[in-house]
Amino acid sequence: MQETARPALALLTLSVFMIVGCSSSGDACEGTEQRICIVPFEDVSGDVVGKLVDHYKDEYGLHVKVLDKESIPMEWVDAERDQVGAVAPIEHMENLFPEAYADPDAILIGLTSVDMYTEARDWRFAFWVSNIENNKSVVSSARMNPESFGLERDDDLLYSRARKVITRIIGTLYFHLPESEDPRSVLYNNVLSLDDLDRMSEELPTGVR
Repeated sequence: MQETARPALALLTLSVFMIVGCSSSGDACEGTEQRICIVPFEDVSGDVVGKLVDHYKDEYGLHVKVLDKESIPMEWVDAERDQVGAVAPIEHMENLFPEAYADPDAILIGLTSVDMYTEARDWRFAFWVSNIENNKSVVSSARMNPESFGLERDDDLLYSRARKVITRIIGTLYFHLPESEDPRSVLYNNVLSLDDLDRMSEELPTGVR
């Protein structure tokens, strides 16, 4: 995933989502059925998380659980890149919720506003990284925020971009939908830039409920 210019990111103070306070269900992601649990990191807003929960309930009948908000330790930060590698937050979810992490029916989605990269690819950044084998994923909104590139604040655009990525993850991990070669699909398989993300639709294929 390449960008022509690196945004001005204050790694641990980036105000992507205003802190409003997160209504949490604690650390419980228990269950025997397939389920989705969101793990908010850093300054991800409880208001935004609540909007996501309401959206997936209204649109797809999904009852998404919200777990306790977690911090990102300073030792996770790669000093040279001023970013966090995706492996650390995914492994941290394993430490926090070992039973849920070991359960392939528990889909854990970590959300952070901290800039992220993936150790598996030679990319400058990553919007999200998923562990397909055990249905775990982490999403970074840092590069989705217009303010990170010196543009005017646009909460609606930021939320739309984040929701597309989370919907894509739910589509592949929960509904087991195949990726798409259509750049207009939310399941597009080659998202390399904000232009790609903005071009995508926001909804899963008709009939997915």
